[in-house]
Parts: sequence; structure tokens; C-alpha cells
Amino acid sequence: MTAIFFTHQVSKVTNGPTKFAQYLLRHAAGWAKLELTFVSESEAGAADPSIVRPIKVSYPKSFEALGSLFRMYAYWKYVKRSAAHSDVIVFNHALDGVLTALSARKPAVVGMLNDFKYLDAGLTSFRLHRKWLAYFFYRQLEKLFVRRAAAVIVCSHALQARAEKEYACRGKVKVLYQGVDLSFWAYQKHEPINCAEHIKVLFVKSNPIVGGLSSLFEAIKQLPGFYFEVTLAGAQQERFGKIIAQHGKAPNLAVQYLGSQTQQQIRQLMYTNDVLCIPSASEGLGVALIEGLATGIPVVSTDTGGVPEVLNNGKCGWLAPADNPSLLAQTLKACILNKEEACLRCKAGREHVEAHFSAKNMAIQFEALLNETVS
Repeated sequence: MTAIFFTHQVSKVTNGPTKFAQYLLRHAAGWAKLELTFVSESEAGAADPSIVRPIKVSYPKSFEALGSLFRMYAYWKYVKRSAAHSDVIVFNHALDGVLTALSARKPAVVGMLNDFKYLDAGLTSFRLHRKWLAYFFYRQLEKLFVRRAAAVIVCSHALQARAEKEYACRGKVKVLYQGVDLSFWAYQKHEPINCAEHIKVLFVKSNPIVGGLSSLFEAIKQLPGFYFEVTLAGAQQERFGKIIAQHGKAPNLAVQYLGSQTQQQIRQLMYTNDVLCIPSASEGLGVALIEGLATGIPVVSTDTGGVPEVLNNGKCGWLAPADNPSLLAQTLKACILNKEEACLRCKAGREHVEAHFSAKNMAIQFEALLNETVS
């Protein structure tokens, strides 16, 4: 079986979908019956140019809000020109494949839904705001893709249930957990947290608004008996700066913003910090949380989206309601003070990742899903 996989990036890690593409690329030689070619707007660093092919998507900067439309067209033109004889076309972002899904009966078209961004833009959440209007428009296109595609892949059961409900596509949406490299994210036993010293909290998220950074800061302010050093890793400097200025000032809080970090740097931060806390407002799955569980750092997050699946409903970490700093403060305190429980949950977290979130199993299941779709 031959397949084309369209993705924005394969070289520079910026988010979960990029990591997914990278893991598939590393496994490309391991499939027995799948020949997968990648098409990317950023092909630099590919070991074999015959596996990763470039595509150029260009448009005036003034049309950036409509960039997805230009990308749809560029990808559709590529499919017409170079991919007509493939068995299946896969889009790492389903929205990119709308034109292809509308115009092609063959090859089969498959797309990934990676988050709730457009699903959340329903009429019940109406706001007279340019961003909401754009999301509502793209929601209609995403729904159109789901209706026309041969299959849709999502990263959690929570996302599957929501997509089936909102887009009326029961039976078409398949769950494929994103996995991590277990040898790279090796487990290290963390020392019990010393509450008399500075408690080191790590926050890793490209978008600090979605990641709930303001909730983390407000929760820490409600724990004056502890002193926290919060390390922030993420690329969106302007957004981080605004949240730090508005919420990141307190007598018991010191903040260090590192900007974008390599995977090696993130791993080292997980080894050297006391707690990984990402109290997300919305989350398709939470790859950084999976990486945290794999390395053995205690994990605190929220009960939104696919996070409970990652934390096994709190058996592998601590869950608080989203957008609730008071309850997040109580949850963070419980993680800090219950040292024996923290040790047990960290061990359970590594076992949970090995059982459900390995990159090797993800690649095997990906091939099986494509075979099922084509057959």
C-alpha cells in the first residue's frame, strides 16, 4: 500500500502533530506493507529526500488569516499532479484536505483532528469577534471534510466523542493515541519534594493561554506557605510576556521564561524540576504530559479533553477542574505533600505510558488503520 502524508512540519518540533509526523518518519523503514511518502512545507533535516518531498505554500502576509485556504489549494494541486496513483492520502491537519476530499473518490482521503479548536466554535459559544468568526467558518470546512473523508483519526476518546456528536459522523472517527520514544524519555526516580526549599514547577506549552498558565499563577498565589520557582518553555514569547506581567507577580513566586526548547532540553527540565503542571483549558490529548509521565516527574493537570486518558483518571497524576485556580491550588498542594502517593503515581505513570503511548505501537496501529480504510 502506498500513502502520501501531508504535514506542515517534520523538522522543527512546534506541537503534537509535528511530533507525530516525526515519529512516523523515523518508523518509515519499519512497515512491512506500507510505503509512506511525506510532503512538507519544511523538509529540512530529512535523512532521505525521496521520503520527504517539499511543497511551497505562499500568500501575501496581509492574507495570513486565510492561510488555511491557500494551503488547501496548494495541497490539492499537489495531489492532482503527483499523488493520483497512491492508495491513500493522509492530512496531518484535516482542514488542509478539504478540497482533496471534495474532489477525489480515489485515492482514499484520511485526516487528523488534533484538538477542539474548531469544535468549540459552535453557535452556543457565539462572540462577535474576528477570531471566533474565522473559527466558525473553518468549523464548517472541517465538518465538510469529516463528512467526505474515508476516515478521520483523532488522538483521544474525548475528541472522538465530541467529533461524532458535533459532526454527525459516528463510526468514521478512529482513535489513535500519539506515542513517545520510550528510550529517549527514560524514567528517572525523582527525589521527594522538600517543601522547606523552593518548589520547582515546570510548564511546557506552545500556547500559554490554552495551557492555562494564568490559572497556575493564580493557584500559586493561594499557597503562601510555599515558595515556587516556575520555569516556562514555549515559543510564543509575546503571549507568555503578557500573562507573566498580568498574573506572574507574587511574594512566593519566581518566574523564568526560557522560550522555545529542544526535546533534549525539555527532557532535562523534566529531570531537574519537582512538578510538571499544565492546567490546560482545552487539550486534545497532551503529549507533554505523556513525556512527563515517561520521565517520572509528578504531573498535575486538568480534567479537560483527553487529559484524563493520559493520567488514567488521576491514577498516574493529579487532576483539577479547568479554569479553577482555587481547586488547582488544592490539587497542587496534595501533590506536593503526599510524597508516598507521588512515588506510586509516578511509577504507575511510566507503566501507563509503556502500555498505551509508545511511538512503536502508534506506528503499527497507524498502518493498521490505513489498511482498514483502504480495504
